[in-house]
Amino acid sequence: MADSSSYHTLRKLLLKIAEQVSRYQHHIVFISTYIKFNRVPKGFQMRHHSNIEECHTDSILKKCSKKLMLKTIQTYKRKLKVKERELIDAQISIKELYSEKDHETTSSYNQRVKNLCSSFSSRRAKKFERDGLTSQPAQDYSSKLLESLIQTTA
Repeated sequence: MADSSSYHTLRKLLLKIAEQVSRYQHHIVFISTYIKFNRVPKGFQMRHHSNIEECHTDSILKKCSKKLMLKTIQTYKRKLKVKERELIDAQISIKELYSEKDHETTSSYNQRVKNLCSSFSSRRAKKFERDGLTSQPAQDYSSKLLESLIQTTA
């Protein structure tokens, strides 16, 4: 059995990775919902600042924004897979090295994820409202997508 300080270090790492996984999941859901409902969130909106007069700049900028959103989702999905593997490795290490503290670790892990999900969901709702995406279908879609992402991680 390893010492207490290494347990706390490993537990801290586990909670950090769990937070990163949760963040990636929520980012993917957020961006995917905007794509599904043909909207561009404030942070992804491209702006035209040059003096070139172009009659179709708005549609071009919207296409660029959507391409950026799709590329961001691809990147986050790749990073999510890596973090999910790290999370599983950390969970296995804790179970193998500190089986007597597994319940405590699982409890704190579940509480941390629950708090993060609550925080991210309320932020997402505020951003939906800010960007005029307050329809119930958008809320339902994002909830189902998040649930499916969490199921694949669990």
